[in-house]
Parts: sequence; C-alpha cells; structure tokens
Amino acid sequence: MNNENKKSWNWRTIAIFAVVLLLNDLIIFEYFRTQNSAKMRVSENPDSLTSNFPEMPFAPLSSDGEMGDKINTTASSVSESATVKSFDADARRLLALSGADRSRALRGLIKDWGKDSPGAFADWALKNLRGKELEYALSRICGVWSAKSPQDAAGWALDFVPEGGFRDSLLSQILENWIHRDPQSAANWALAMPEGPKRNDAVAYVARQWGLEAPESAAEWVLGLGEGIDKKPALFHLSISWAMNNPSAARDFVLSIQDEKLRSSAISGFARGWAYGDPEASAKWTLSLPDSEGKLNAIASLSRIWGINDPYSAANWVLELSNQDHKKIAVTGLMRGWISQDPYGAAEWALKLYSESKENNYPLLALVKKWSEADRKTALEWLNKSGLTKEEIQEILDMAK
Repeated sequence: MNNENKKSWNWRTIAIFAVVLLLNDLIIFEYFRTQNSAKMRVSENPDSLTSNFPEMPFAPLSSDGEMGDKINTTASSVSESATVKSFDADARRLLALSGADRSRALRGLIKDWGKDSPGAFADWALKNLRGKELEYALSRICGVWSAKSPQDAAGWALDFVPEGGFRDSLLSQILENWIHRDPQSAANWALAMPEGPKRNDAVAYVARQWGLEAPESAAEWVLGLGEGIDKKPALFHLSISWAMNNPSAARDFVLSIQDEKLRSSAISGFARGWAYGDPEASAKWTLSLPDSEGKLNAIASLSRIWGINDPYSAANWVLELSNQDHKKIAVTGLMRGWISQDPYGAAEWALKLYSESKENNYPLLALVKKWSEADRKTALEWLNKSGLTKEEIQEILDMAK
C-alpha cells in the first residue's frame, strides 16, 4: 500500500471515529434530557403519579396526630448527606404548597427520592412535617427502608420516633417482613441494644411480631432471656399477638407461667389480644380469675380495646359490674379507648350518668382526667359548655386531679 493510500485510510478512520463519538454523545445527551424532563413532568403534573400512593386524609401541617410537637427536631443521622441536598429543591417546593397539591407533591417526593436514601428522607420529614402528614410520610418511607435494611429502619424509629401508638405501628411494619424472613436476626438486633429501656422496648416489639408468626418459638425465646432484660413487656406483647390468632393456646401459655409478675403481665396482654376479636369472652374469662394485680390490669386492658372498637357495648358491660373496684378500673380503661376515637360520644355518655345521679360521678371524672391528658384545652371547652354549674365544674376538676 503506497503512502497516499495510507494517509487516505488514516483520515477516513479518524473521521469515522469522530462521527461515532458524536453520535454517542448525542444518544447520552438525549437519554439524560428525557430522564430529567420526565422527572420534571412528575413534579409539575402530580396527576401523573402512580395510583398506588393513596390520597392522604389530612390537612397539611395538621397537629392533630400523635406525633404533633413531640418530635425531636435535632434528630439527624444522615440529614447532611449529598442525597438530602439533591432533593432540597423538590422539598422546598412541597413546603410552599397546600391542600391536595401538597399531598400529591409529598407522594412524588417519596417516590422520587425516598428509595435511594430513606434515612435522609426520614430525617427531613421529622424536621419539616407534623401530625398526620408526618405519620403518613414515615409509614411510607419505613416500608421501603425495611425491605432494604430493617435493622437501620428499626434502630432509627426507636431513636427518634416518640413513644406511643404510632411508633408501635411503625415498628410492627418494619419488623413484619424481617421476622417473616429471619426472626433470629431480628432477635439478635434487639439483644444487641445497650442495656436499658430501649433494649426492653426492642425485645418487646420483636416478641409481639414473632408472636404473630410463630408464638411457641417466640415464647421460648422470651422465657429464655437472661438477666438485665425486663421480660414483662415482652410477654405482654407476645400474649396480645398470640391471643389474636389462637386464644385457646395463648390462654394455656399465660396460665402456665410460674413467676407471678410475669404471669400477671402475660394475662393482661392476653385479655387485650382476645378483646380485639371477642371482648365479651375476654371479659368473662378475666372476671373468673382469682383476685390479683394481673386481673385488675387485664380488666383495664380489655376495656380499653373494647372502648375503641365498640364503646357502647363496653359501656353496658361496665355498668353491670357489681364489684366497685372492677367497675372503676373498667371505666378508666373504657374512657381511654373511647376518647381516642370519639371524645364527644364518651362525654355525652358520662354526662348523662352524672345528670341521672350525682353519686355516679366516676365516669365523668375519668372522662375529664383522660381527656385532659390528651387535649386539655378541648376538654375544658366542652366542660364549660356542658350545662354544669361553675361549682360542679370546679368540683369535678378538683376531684379529677
């Protein structure tokens, strides 16, 4: 091949290579342009979001949820990460919205960013959301997080989510699939916690969820725990789960526990768990027990659940109790449950009893006490509009202290 042919071949090779590179750059550019425009369409057109994110039944920035103002605003395990910074713009846009637009934007934020860095998203949610909006966001993100790293999700929830019903449901959600896949791993996670209340809580959560999957194995694990771990809450929660699925076997288990304090805690949990499915049977069994602290705790426990699910039936049961100590404890449990669902219904019932007989004041006292603990301002507003005299109101407030 002569020199001219070689030069011609070299130039053709270089030209072809340059064209290939140019085409490759154009393909890459078009790909990223399409991806970015798609993400923009998701943000700008909330209706394009997938339908598996349901509408949220709350007003943005509501404070009526259990989380409320109790969150730890200093909580931040990963909130300064690059991932958080990358969704700052979308997050600021969300916080400027309201109503349905804000709800859709939150679903979009979870969908677009939560999967890659759920811990960062959870930290952001704790600092910027409140009430039912916060509960929704954490529930969604912890569902994603638990599939990826349940030990991190559970540890974060224990560290930063305030104690209460929402934390209970959140940890149950996190532990559900983990226990199903590998209960021993979850048990080891709980036992690896530093000694103290947090470890006791973690053990109780594992026991409760494991009790839904394999209660006999969970019971063997709990009863075999060593010193330094409080078994009472674990047995309480295990017995709840077991009673919900197999009350006969659960009843035999709790009555077989030799230690009186442990048996007392298990009986209380069992009565509550059975009350979810058959409160009348749970109440009948509980009242048949010998007098003990466990019996009193069980009465309070089952009446609370009954008050949540069917308060008027529970109220009729309470009024038929002949033992005054049992009745007072049952009324308190009933009020705690009823107020959480329908405080004005509970108030109407208690006020009616008081109006019929001033001596029958304990339901009203329990109402005021428990409602004040949950929402003192609203409780006092109702009391002042109840039709009671100022003297009666003051007397009730003094007695309810």
